[in-house]
Amino acid sequence: MLVDWDARTKTVDLNNHVIAFQGNNGKYGFIDINGDIVVDAKYDGADVGFHEGVALVLMGTKHGYVDKDGKEIIPLIYDNAYISVFDNGVAIVKRDEKYGVINKNGKEVVECKYDYCDSCNDCCDLGYEGIYAIELNNKWAYVNKEGEQITDFIYDSTMKMDFNLN
Repeated sequence: MLVDWDARTKTVDLNNHVIAFQGNNGKYGFIDINGDIVVDAKYDGADVGFHEGVALVLMGTKHGYVDKDGKEIIPLIYDNAYISVFDNGVAIVKRDEKYGVINKNGKEVVECKYDYCDSCNDCCDLGYEGIYAIELNNKWAYVNKEGEQITDFIYDSTMKMDFNLN
């Protein structure tokens, strides 16, 4: 099977057996490792593959998510300036210049009302999975993936620390 991609892509995870492709029409869809089309090439952009059973797609300037049946499970309503893949059942999104977190049902578990939002999932493996740093009016606080605020907006900044010394 021949797979074309640009030089920015270093590797493609084929464990989920489905990857993005660009059709002759210039649009993107998804194929399986046998070359069979899984999701028709109708999107202006697409993530390399599926994460937790869903893939990020772009139409115009809006992002959403599709499942492996091609069903748009999260509507294409999110700004293309920032959006993430699903991680532990949730994804960071941006809508109308504000950030939040959605679950796979499309529910905003952290309302899109913050100036910025960042995941703490990869903060030194210290058990911060499902914790998000949120910024509002130049102050920072933390919320969990259920949307419960766990600190007040008292911090001037947040920082991801990586103590991996390998």
